[in-house]
Formats: sequence, C-alpha cells, structure tokens
Amino acid sequence: MRRIEIKMDLADVDDDGVFQNQTLGGSGFFTLNGAGVTSGEWITPDLFAKQIGFTSTGNLSGVTFVVSGYQDKNKTILISEGVTGPNNSTIETTNYFYSIQSIAASGAVGTNVKAGPVDEAISQIIPIKRSSSDRSERQVGLTFIVTGTIDYTVQQTNDDVQSLTDRTFDWLDHDDTDLVAATASKNGNYIAIPQAMRVKINSYSSGAELKIQVN
Repeated sequence: MRRIEIKMDLADVDDDGVFQNQTLGGSGFFTLNGAGVTSGEWITPDLFAKQIGFTSTGNLSGVTFVVSGYQDKNKTILISEGVTGPNNSTIETTNYFYSIQSIAASGAVGTNVKAGPVDEAISQIIPIKRSSSDRSERQVGLTFIVTGTIDYTVQQTNDDVQSLTDRTFDWLDHDDTDLVAATASKNGNYIAIPQAMRVKINSYSSGAELKIQVN
C-alpha cells in the first residue's frame, strides 16, 4: 500500500459553534447560527468529525434533542441521533458529526441551551487493504506523533468500507494496549491486516495535534 500521512490539527472547543443560546416555546427546530454554520449547515472547522455537546444551566432532561447530519465529508454516512437534554450540565452525542443539517427538540425548551463541538473527534477512515481480494499480509507500520496534550486510541474494522450500500461499520480498539488511550508519540503495527483503520481522539487541549503515518 502507498504511504499515508494525516495531520490532525484540532480546532479549539467551541461550545456554541453549532447554535448559540436559544429557547423554544414548543417542539421544533433550533436555528443553526454558530460560528461554524454556513448557509444553514454546520461543518466541523478542522475537517474532523466531532462529538457535539449541549450545555444549559436549566433542567432539560425531559426533552430529547435529535441531531441529523453526516459523519463524513462526502455525505455517505448519514446519522440521526437522539440525546436526552442536559440538567445544569453538558451532555454529548455518542456519534461523531462532520456536518449537521438540523437539530430538533421534542418539546419546549424553557432555559437557554447552546450546542457545539467538544474535545472528542475521529480521523477519516484509512483503507489498508486495497480490496477484498487483497491477500497481502505484510506488516503495516504505524507512527503517531503527538504535539501538545492529547489522548488517542487506534481502531480498526474488517467491514467493507468500500461498500456503496452498507455504511455502518464495527470499530474495535487496537490489540496493542499501548495504542489505546495513548498520550505520547508511539510506533505500532498491524501484522494481521484489517480492511481499514481510524484514530479516535478521546480528549485534547488547545493547540494539540496528532500526525498519523501509515507505511
């Protein structure tokens, strides 16, 4: 396979980057008006899919927020996730969003709530096997260079990431525990080659960067 290098230069957390403080008189849609919104669509500022946080000082636990968008730039992985509203706290989506087209509330929102990307992200999918018929089992070398404060986990899948119809993939953490919740620069490898890999960012601080090299 050809050498791949990805630099994850992660944007600062922006807790109202999707929408700024809003209330709703009843069920309906929030207006996407954060700094990351263009023409009614939020797109992640650093081009890496992010989990989204909802923050409010009120008790909105009786309301469900439904986030609709895509995990990838090419809009092939559609996501619609419902999350329970916060109670004087911040709650986060489970899924990672590259873009968001709408966020709806199931009922009235009487206390201001805002939404934006948090400090958890994923890289794009990195195919390793060229096709399902690629039987090459040579070792694949991995290098991860950390700048700043960051916590990351390497994941892989044996699902067909080239499929045009099934865009749901099962991701498992790397078998090497040094590449799970890692905080420093690391070398690693794949001896049994998966179909594809990605890197999940568990947390990071302002100015953090992770360089991914796959050889």
